[in-house]
Amino acid sequence: MLDRHTTQALGEFIRERATQDSCAASMFQEHELAVQERFQTARRTVQWSERIHDAEVLLAESTKPGRTPAYTPEGLAEEILRKQVVETHHAEHVAELQGLAAVHDAVIRYKVQNSGLADILKQEGARGNKLVVVELSARISPALTFAGSSNYLTAVLIPYGREARIALGENFAESSQFVSQSTAIASAENASRRFQTRRVLAETSAAPRPEIVKSGRKPEVYVCTLVNDVAQTPDVSHHVIDTLFREKFDCVVREIMYSSLKKLYGVA
Repeated sequence: MLDRHTTQALGEFIRERATQDSCAASMFQEHELAVQERFQTARRTVQWSERIHDAEVLLAESTKPGRTPAYTPEGLAEEILRKQVVETHHAEHVAELQGLAAVHDAVIRYKVQNSGLADILKQEGARGNKLVVVELSARISPALTFAGSSNYLTAVLIPYGREARIALGENFAESSQFVSQSTAIASAENASRRFQTRRVLAETSAAPRPEIVKSGRKPEVYVCTLVNDVAQTPDVSHHVIDTLFREKFDCVVREIMYSSLKKLYGVA
């Protein structure tokens, strides 16, 4: 059980972090530095030339004729080792990492309710100007379901895969990139049509994965905001989030969506 002193300290930590524009990077910095140290140590102690040779063989076997591989042999060897190091570190510190993610969620909840944004959301809802949120994981939506939120929040959609997007009515071709500007826009426009809401906040993203990404693409997110107005065009931002921790990725995306939501409602 958490004692009074601990909960007070936690509350103070949350309030202090809420004064910062962004705190996800600093919260996970210690873990990322530890991983970098472990990676450098492992690189010195393994048979590096053999690792590069193995990576070269793997590239030769997996690269289609005429295609340029996304990695050099050394780059692939480094990526494989880095993921192994992260997997070990994550297994040892999973409770801490998940705890940081939970605290970050609390920071954004505090910001929403103490920045004036919650009041504006409810005021807009009272005028009939509702909101739909589309996200691939419950990142920002938990912060938006405070008391009275049903007056402004029509729906939260979490279409985790291609099939869900199709079922929701998105025109999603087989050749379409799941994580792209066009998908983010299509998602926002579809939600606007289906629910007839004034505003939409939508994202599509690729979080860090344990396996090697053949394309070499870094974790990224596209965030789209849309106002259901003839004169309004979708506003899309793209962010590459270079981290191997899923917890940090979720926190950074949460911050980006919070900033996008403030901009959507004109909150400084």
